[in-house]
Amino acid sequence: MRLISRNGGTGAERVTALTSIANGKESSMNHRLEAYATDRIQVHTTEGAAV
Repeated sequence: MRLISRNGGTGAERVTALTSIANGKESSMNHRLEAYATDRIQVHTTEGAAV
């Protein structure tokens, strides 16, 4: 749970990943990776913005 939410992102992404893990779906890793990648892109975009 900490690894999924530590980088922010939308609540929907975190809920999707956590729901998949709770349900034991094989796709849970994909959801976690997608959420992580989206979070990193958002952070990068924010850091690269003009001050």
